[in-house]
Order: sequence, then C-alpha cells, then structure tokens
Amino acid sequence: MDMNLLIFHGLVLVCISIALQKSFVIGVGELLDPSLIDHKGKRCHTTRESSLLAANCPEANLEDVPQNLNSGIQILDLTRNRLSDIRNNSFSRYTSLQYLDLGDNFLQTIEEGAFDPLQQLIALDLTKTRSHTLPRSLFSLPNLQRLFLENNKLTDSVFKTKVTAPLTLLRAPKNMLTKIPQFGPFPSLAYMNLSENSIEKISIDDFAPFCNLLTLDLSKNPISFDSSNCDCQILKAWAKEHNMTVKPTFNCENSPYVNCFPVKFSNKTMTLFRDCEEMLRIRIEIEKARSTWILVVSCLSVALVCLALVLYCFHRRNKMRNRKLKKAQQLAASNANTELLNGNVKEET
Repeated sequence: MDMNLLIFHGLVLVCISIALQKSFVIGVGELLDPSLIDHKGKRCHTTRESSLLAANCPEANLEDVPQNLNSGIQILDLTRNRLSDIRNNSFSRYTSLQYLDLGDNFLQTIEEGAFDPLQQLIALDLTKTRSHTLPRSLFSLPNLQRLFLENNKLTDSVFKTKVTAPLTLLRAPKNMLTKIPQFGPFPSLAYMNLSENSIEKISIDDFAPFCNLLTLDLSKNPISFDSSNCDCQILKAWAKEHNMTVKPTFNCENSPYVNCFPVKFSNKTMTLFRDCEEMLRIRIEIEKARSTWILVVSCLSVALVCLALVLYCFHRRNKMRNRKLKKAQQLAASNANTELLNGNVKEET
C-alpha cells in the first residue's frame, strides 16, 4: 500500500514538473516572438470610434505597415513604431481609410504613390517623422482636409507644388522653411501654422492667394520688416479687412521717411486674390452642378422605381384577373359537363 502511494506521489510530481517546464517554454516563446505579446498597447486591436472601424497599433515595434488588418478599417493609428519606409503598396488594401496617424516614426522613404490608394483620406498626421520630403501626389488627394507636419525637416521645395486637395488646415511648425509655401491659388485653406521655422521676410503677396485664410501662425520666426517700405502696415490692413488673425501681433512703427497711410494694395496683390476667388467660384459652381445632377438622377431613379411599381401592380392585377377568368371558365365548363352528364343519365333511366 505504501509502495503504491509512493508511486502515485512520484507520478504527480513528474506531471507537475512537465507542466511547469511547458509553461516556462511557452513564456520564453512569447518573450522572443513580439507577435505573441498580448498586453495592452503592444499589438493591433480593432475598435469602433464614433461608428468608424479603427485599428490601433501604437508602440507595437512595427517595422512595416501591417497587412493582416481588416481591409475595411477607416482609422489607423501607427504612432510610435519603427516604420522607416512607406511604399506604393503599403496601404493598397486599406482604401477605406479616412484618418491615418503615422506620428513619431522614422520615415526615411515615402514613395511617390504611397498615399494614392487613400482616396477617402480626410486627415493625415506625419508629426515627428523626421521626413525630409513628401510625395507631390499627397496634395492631390480628393478628400484630404487636415495635414499635420509638425517637427520634421521639410524645406521650401516640398511645398512648391499645385494643390488640388481641399485642405482646410495645415500645420507645419518646427521645420526648415524660410518662406511662406508657394501653393498658388488656394481657396479652401482656413488655418495655417508655420511657427518655429526660419522665415525672415514676408509680404502681402505671400497671403493673397489664400482668399479664405482666417488664422495664420508665424510665431517664433525671425521675421523683420524693412522700415523703408510699408509691408508691415499693408499686412495688418489686409488682415483687418479680411478678418484674418495673424500671430504674433507685429508692431509696425512708421519710418519717419515713409508715409504708409492710406494703405493701398497693389494690382499684383489684388490679381492674386481674385484668382483665388475665381477658383473658389468655379469649385462652388462645380459642386452645384454635381448636386443638381445628383438631384436629377435621384428624381429619375425614384420616378423609374415608381413606374416599375405601377407597371408591376398593373401586371399583377391583370394576372389575377386572368386567373379568376380562367377559373370561372373552368368552373362553367365543369358545370356544363356535369349538367350534360346528368341529362344523359336521366335519358337512360
């Protein structure tokens, strides 16, 4: 009996030892394989944010954009990872993305067509990505409204491009800019932050192409105005006339040799502004025409559906009427046969 008990205890100890060893091996495997790490913030997880499908992957040690996420995601957070290259196929399966955050990565390369699949993109955050350049096609995305480029190494050449994206907000503080971006007529832009750059000189012609600009932040730039001209007074007068808030508030001290009042805007300035207004007018007309066509097509679709329903009702009613008529004819024929049969029987009797 004692021997059996001893054997039983021995077997129990062996099983416990094997279980502990297996658990230790699994634990080491999880430590060695980052894809198995499951504690909060260390792997992608999908949630719903304001009815939008979101994939959150912050601080997941990712070196590439993951390709195993739900292809229908609308929000993607890839902040604080180890991404270095964004290639043309990086987002090709995520065409529903509306909000993309790539902040705090080290993006050495962004290929020219990297963002082309993101035709639904509304906001893009490239804050603190050490980027030197941006693909020019980025500024042509048809729905891009907000662009965050803070704390990078972008130079003036990056912004020498035509913008067709409907950007309303552009944040590019803490870069290497020496002048206001030369976008040309830009009617959608309402907020622009270029603080903490290296901009030394500005003039009213830099802002005239932004005919809807409401807030301009130039704080902590080494800006100075030549006291021999009226650039400072003209800028303040322009801001006041167009309800534009400019930071910082420049102190325009008149030179004793220059009379800046009344302030007059040059023909070049007004031409730049009117070109922007004309582009805005064309966009509004295009939107109105599009809305009108959508309304017309919608009305025609409704009319066709109603017509189809009416025809279907008529068809159904005629079908039911024919069916009733056929049944009545069959019943009449059956009654006639019955009467004939009864008459024959009477004659035989």
